[in-house]
Amino acid sequence: QRRDFGFMIHYHGTPITPNETLIKLAGKHFFVSFFRPDNIGIVAEISSTFAIDNGAFSAYTKGVVIDWCKYKEFVYKWMKPNMNFHIIPDIIGGSWQENMKLIEGWDIRRSAPVWHMSEPLEMAKELSYSHEYLCIGGNVGKHSNIGSMDWWQRINEFMEAVCDNGVPRCKIHGLRMLDNKLRSMPFYSADSTNLARHLSRPDMSRTAAALCLSHWIESSHASTKWEGLPKQQNLLGMEF
Repeated sequence: QRRDFGFMIHYHGTPITPNETLIKLAGKHFFVSFFRPDNIGIVAEISSTFAIDNGAFSAYTKGVVIDWCKYKEFVYKWMKPNMNFHIIPDIIGGSWQENMKLIEGWDIRRSAPVWHMSEPLEMAKELSYSHEYLCIGGNVGKHSNIGSMDWWQRINEFMEAVCDNGVPRCKIHGLRMLDNKLRSMPFYSADSTNLARHLSRPDMSRTAAALCLSHWIESSHASTKWEGLPKQQNLLGMEF
């Protein structure tokens, strides 16, 4: 299948240490979690744009409950001109009704809801009409393995629900989906912590590793429209 590729925003997850290494990445895009806001002050100063993650997935894996009132205060504090969007509170493993209630009760601008892959497709369709941004994430259970056959089949259903003639109605952000194997997805943006997790190398400094890794990660871009699942597939995922 022929696919045309366009530029997308690559958000590098933080924290990135030491600060000297982070500063060398000035002008790039960053994703700061409320669960680990260590770098937020520097990021707000040096980034081209940044986004704020509500930290729900990290809290879920650690068995921690997030105080959404404190999260709201955090968002207001860092509502800088270069803050592109923030993620609306969501409950990992919660019901779609619980998450819709959180979405409908959130009244801060530049906000992005999360559609979890176990939730109804009608919910995704409705959110694609009502919001500028829509995040795909919260992958647990059957769809926890990004790139699996079940995952791709659900993604295909999602894309059919939120696209008109293959073009998304809103800006789609892939949570933890900054992977060149997913380049058939018509993402506006995606994030990952790949850079932050792979800075320790025996052959170069952390700063050099950060510059090399960021260049490699940002060399992959997204499809301009959804053209359906690639024809060839295997049990490990999709082949492009």
